[in-house]
Amino acid sequence: MRILVIDDDDAQRRMLRGFLRKLGHEVFDAGTGEEGVALAEREGALDLVISDIRMPGIDGLEVLRRLRAMFPELAVLLATAFATYAQAVEAARAGAWDYLAKPLDLDDLRVKIWKIEGELGRDVGEASDTPGGDGFIAESPAMRDVLALLERAAPTDATILLLGESGVGKNVLAERIHERSKRADATFGVVSCAALPETLIESELFGHEKGAYTGADRARDGRFEAADGGTLFLDEIGEVPLATQVKLLRVLQERVVERIGASGKPINVDVRIIAATNSDLEAAVDAGTFRQDLFYRLNVVAVEVPPLRERRADIPPLIDAFLRSHTPEGQAPPALDEEAERVLLAHDYPGNVRELQNAIERAAILAQSGRITTMDLPPALTRSTPPPSAPADTLPAAVEDLERQYIAEALHETDGVQTRAAERLGITERNLRYKLQKYGLTSSRDSTG
Repeated sequence: MRILVIDDDDAQRRMLRGFLRKLGHEVFDAGTGEEGVALAEREGALDLVISDIRMPGIDGLEVLRRLRAMFPELAVLLATAFATYAQAVEAARAGAWDYLAKPLDLDDLRVKIWKIEGELGRDVGEASDTPGGDGFIAESPAMRDVLALLERAAPTDATILLLGESGVGKNVLAERIHERSKRADATFGVVSCAALPETLIESELFGHEKGAYTGADRARDGRFEAADGGTLFLDEIGEVPLATQVKLLRVLQERVVERIGASGKPINVDVRIIAATNSDLEAAVDAGTFRQDLFYRLNVVAVEVPPLRERRADIPPLIDAFLRSHTPEGQAPPALDEEAERVLLAHDYPGNVRELQNAIERAAILAQSGRITTMDLPPALTRSTPPPSAPADTLPAAVEDLERQYIAEALHETDGVQTRAAERLGITERNLRYKLQKYGLTSSRDSTG
C-alpha cells in the first residue's frame, strides 16, 4: 500500500517509516498537518494515512476532514496519547477508520493494516509479490521490471531463459510463469541438470525402454513425457553434456522424444520449456562447451534476474516475510534490535535470497524473549559488516552524517536512480550530484531510464 505518516515527532515518524517499509509498503511522511494535506494532494492515489491528532497548526481531526473531502474512500488512522470520548465521536463522524493509542502497539497497527488491505481487496497472505503467495517480493524497480516482462511472456508458449546468480529465485519465477500460463492446470516438472550424473541425464529427460542398458528392468517415461501438456523447468541448463544437448535440441525443434533403446516411432510431446542458469552461456558457446543452435532455441525470451545486492529495496519486506513464515502460527514474529537490523540491511548477500532466508530462519530459532540480536545471526553476516561509524562530536559533523545517511537511504530506495532520489530528497539533481561527490557516495544510474 501507499501510506502517508503525519506526525510532528521526528523520532515517531522515523520509527513508523522503517516499520511500514519493512512490511513492504511505500511510505511518505510529513511533519505538520498542512504539509501532510499538501503532500496527499500532490501524490494522490494513497491507500492509508496515519496521523497524530495533537500537532501545531491544523490538528489530526482537521487533517482527517480535509483528506476525506478530497479522497472519500481514503482510510485514515488517528494516533494520540490523549484520546477522549468526545474526540473519538468526532473522529468517527469525520470518517476515521480507527484510533491508535500512543505509545503505539506495532502488532496492533499491523493487524489494522491487514484489515484495511482486506477491505481494499488485497489479501496480504495471498498477495502476488509476497512469500505468503507465490514466494516473490518485488518492491524494487529492478524486480518490478522483471515481473512485468514475465507477466507478458507467461500466457504464451515462448521458451524462457532465466539468467542470474544462484539463490536469486529463478525456480520460484519459473513456477510463477507456469501458474500464469494457459498450462497452469497441467504438470509443472522440474529437472536439476547439475544434480544428475552424465550417465543418467538422458534417461531422466527422455526415458528408456526395458533392457536399454544394464539395470533397466522396465520401461520408464522421461520428464518430457511426464510433463506433456504442461511446463518443464530445466534448472542449470549449462551443465547438460554436449552429447545430450544434441538430443535436447531435437525435442525443442521437432517436439518429439525418443526413449533410450527405442526402435519404434518417436513420441510426440507438447511441453513448454523454461530454462535457467547461473553461468554465461554465450561464453560457453565461445568455449565450445554449449551448442550455439541450442542456445538460440533457448534464448527466445531471456530475463536477467538481478542479485539481491542490486535490489536492496526488497530486503526489508523479505526480512519481514521470512520472519512471519518462520514463526509458529498464533505467535508474534520476533523483533530485530537496532544492530541486528543494521547488519541485515548492510550485508551484500553473495548467496542472495536463499542466504537471507537461511539467516532469518536461524535467527528466528535462536532468538530469546522475542528479540533478535546479532548473536542470533550467522557469523558470516556479522564478520562482513563494518561497525557503525563513531558519532560526530560537533554539530556540523552531525548534520553531515545525517545528510549522508538520508542520501544513501534515498539511493537504496530508488535503486540508484539519481533523478528519483533527488525528488525524494526534495533537492535538485545537480545538488544531489554535488553531494554524492562530496560524501564519496556512488550511484549506478543517473536517470529514470
